[in-house]
Amino acid sequence: MKNLHQFLGIAAMLFSFGAQAQLSGSYAIGGVSPDYATLVEAIDSLKTNGISAAVVFNIRDGVYDEQIAINEVIAGASSANTITFQSEANDSTAVTILYSGGNEVLSLHNTSHLVFKNISFYAPTYFGAYLSDCTNLRFESVSLTGNISNTYYLFYSAYCTDLVLHQSTFSGSGSYGINASGDNHTGWEITDCTFADLNDRAIYVYDLESLLVRGNTVNLGTANARGIYVEYCESPVIEGNEFNLQGPYQRGVYLYSGQGSTVDDNTIHISGQYSYGIEVYSNQTVISNNTLTVAGEGSDAIYTSSTGGVIRDNTVTITANGVDAIYA
Repeated sequence: MKNLHQFLGIAAMLFSFGAQAQLSGSYAIGGVSPDYATLVEAIDSLKTNGISAAVVFNIRDGVYDEQIAINEVIAGASSANTITFQSEANDSTAVTILYSGGNEVLSLHNTSHLVFKNISFYAPTYFGAYLSDCTNLRFESVSLTGNISNTYYLFYSAYCTDLVLHQSTFSGSGSYGINASGDNHTGWEITDCTFADLNDRAIYVYDLESLLVRGNTVNLGTANARGIYVEYCESPVIEGNEFNLQGPYQRGVYLYSGQGSTVDDNTIHISGQYSYGIEVYSNQTVISNNTLTVAGEGSDAIYTSSTGGVIRDNTVTITANGVDAIYA
């Protein structure tokens, strides 16, 4: 009986220790007397201990040459118990995370309920962020910057659901700002973001449903660049964005082989030659209330080759030769 009591006592202590080890509340990373000296230490603790309530990691000012890699669901994470990584100063210019030891600085796979706020990510090589099979992720006021000679994707996602990108900046990529593919995954929102210095496509989306692209500013300078390229998507909404097309053969909004798209209340400035403000090969598309200014020779404001669509209440101003307001 004595041995049984000793065993039960030890078991109770072990259980109590395990419960206490679960993370909850706020923790500091870096700087003087932190809870965790590095990002990797904090992530290892998450993976080992899980969480019992919402957790916030406040990252102190500095440059961190580390990879954020989370490849599993953190025990205890939920819509109420989220895990947030943010600048302690609430300033994205105060915290820069880069990774000189591999392809991507942010690597997320099969995980969920993460939030990243007020952080700058620098991608010296192929990827900035690489995500797959994730759900319930939010990126708010983050900056993703690449090396235009080496970086191909600033933000690459495959098969992710319920993902929000808000008030964030994407710049300096040899090809893509955002590249997302889905297999009918849902719940994507890209809102109030800024895109610049991208050589190919600011936003490329393939086979997603319930896509919202709203309030973004896209500046294109390179020939053949695309602002928003949407392919095989059901009922995407593209509204309230501003596009500045400054190079030749560019497209502001390009829709291909989907249906039920809404393109509404966008402002598109075309100064490059042979460019299209809105080009549509997607059926049942509503193009309405957009304002387009065409100053590039040989450009078209709206080009459509689709069925069952509606074009109404758009304003087109033309100041160049060889321009069609609507070509259908």
